[in-house]
Amino acid sequence: MGKQKFWKKNTAKQMRDQLQPGMRGFLCTYAGNAGRAANDTSSMLERFIEENFPVPPASVDVDDDQPIGDNGGELDIASELKKELAELKSKKGVISEVPNSIKGLLFFRLRRRDIAPEAVICALFQQWKENSCVEGRYISRIWPISHSYKASKESLLDACDKVIVPYLQGAEKAETYCIEFAARNSDALEKSTVLEVVNAKITLGAPTWTIDYKHPSLVIFITTAKKVLMVGFGPQFITNGRYNVHKLLPSSPATEGASVAEAVQ
Repeated sequence: MGKQKFWKKNTAKQMRDQLQPGMRGFLCTYAGNAGRAANDTSSMLERFIEENFPVPPASVDVDDDQPIGDNGGELDIASELKKELAELKSKKGVISEVPNSIKGLLFFRLRRRDIAPEAVICALFQQWKENSCVEGRYISRIWPISHSYKASKESLLDACDKVIVPYLQGAEKAETYCIEFAARNSDALEKSTVLEVVNAKITLGAPTWTIDYKHPSLVIFITTAKKVLMVGFGPQFITNGRYNVHKLLPSSPATEGASVAEAVQ
């Protein structure tokens, strides 16, 4: 009987872990109540994207100009159904929380593929700095996640070849970078392995970029959350408060001179 109860409890816990390879979006740490933090942050991101990243033309062909049938009196049912379908799709949020059982961590999936997560965060931080006001009441740090994989060394090598190195090669100019790694309820990859592999790949594929752990212009975020490997980019790392919401505004504690290792804490 005891084993049966344990199995049911363990299965229910696994069902709550819906973070999967292939997802992209925003990884956040927070303070306070988890439910309130999730609702507040999700609403804030949804509203900001809706206001600042207009939806491209809908792929669904909707004929709004002909709601009346050929006989001049009856509705065209097919046209009405297409219209309702388009309206429902347009109301579906672009941000959704992905449940996980890692304490203190939230992940919000970005459904629109035409938007780069780092572009959203840079624009969001810029607005907050211009308004001298941070909207997120519970959020502490936020990382844009552009790619995710099954956590393994093979996946890390693949991410280097297909994502990290091409991102650096496509930059307007070579600057400085560093790697910020965090393992959250995961022992899939060691920090030393991640640093060794990624730095070696960058040295070969983008040799004009140099490492700077104190004042990097770009940070490469690499996180393992249980069985998922996440990769993201943090442009304007220093001016964006090291992606720490509490250090974003001028009135916040100074960030100059602090190491990236301190920012991880």
